[in-house]
Amino acid sequence: MKIIITLISLASLAVVLSSCARGAQPAVEKTVYVGPEMIDCVGVAPQKCLLVKENPQDEYRMFYDTIEGFEFEPGYVYELVVMEGVVENPPADASAIKWTLVEVVSKTPIVSTLEGVLWGMVSYLNAGGDLVDALPGSTVTAEFKVGQVSGNGGCNNYFGSAEITGDQIKIGQLGSTEMYCGEPQGLMEQESGYLAALQKAASYKAGAGWLEVLDAQGATILVYQELQSTSLLGTTWVLQSYNNGKGAVVTILSGTEITALFDESGSLSGSAGCNNYVASYKVDGNKIQIGPAATTRMMCGEPQGVMEQEAQYTAVLAQAHTYEIKLERLTIRGTDGQTLLQYVAGQ
Repeated sequence: MKIIITLISLASLAVVLSSCARGAQPAVEKTVYVGPEMIDCVGVAPQKCLLVKENPQDEYRMFYDTIEGFEFEPGYVYELVVMEGVVENPPADASAIKWTLVEVVSKTPIVSTLEGVLWGMVSYLNAGGDLVDALPGSTVTAEFKVGQVSGNGGCNNYFGSAEITGDQIKIGQLGSTEMYCGEPQGLMEQESGYLAALQKAASYKAGAGWLEVLDAQGATILVYQELQSTSLLGTTWVLQSYNNGKGAVVTILSGTEITALFDESGSLSGSAGCNNYVASYKVDGNKIQIGPAATTRMMCGEPQGVMEQEAQYTAVLAQAHTYEIKLERLTIRGTDGQTLLQYVAGQ
């Protein structure tokens, strides 16, 4: 490797000497950064362009030429030292600037698991400028998908835009619900500090099961770990709320319990509040289809409305179209994305 770099440096020196001999502006050595992918661009004709920048805090720009001696491999962020020379009388469709590789300073892999993972906050930069651990008993989450970030700040749900390019990340203005939570002590201060830190995100580093977010100065402001969600199969799911078929999602009646157990054979069973039920189901990715439910035929008079609730619940099962599990919460939605059923994992 040292021999190769020496040869390239000698070649760059030759460019400098040649330029000086012709009276042209001498070549200069500079550091540039190359992004992890080439993108479609159009010069005289459609082509692929590198993404480059000359300052870590800058936005990437398209580079319509090649870097002599540099072999690009997608999925990595590069820091390069290049020799920049001026090309005399360049063709109309070519750059007047020529870059020749001097040295590959670093080649950092970009992990593509940032999106589609539920991240749990481990530590954050608080208002005092200290990186502190999350409060015991609190769960702060983040999920990045399709240009968006959403999650729970420990009390309130939040959401906003997220622009991710290579290892660069920019978070738009965040919105959130407006609940107040008193426990654990200091939770609201932590939530405020967490959301403020997230707004300062400029870049990230990710690996197997971990995520580190940095600000524009390169300081770590957030650390996450991947959270594992409860499995759909083999878990006794306890219903919290359901769509009553009248356009409203309502909580279940006090004094009743509705459960769902999905087994490996494609059978769904549980209690509908009074009667036990069974139905077939099929899962394909996040799609779920539940067949008509068959129930026992008991009659329960208490609490008032339990039989109507049972009928509404078994009817809405057949409308299931997609499902999502976040930690210990299962949400089933209909064809137009409306929430039908919300469960939590039973103890």
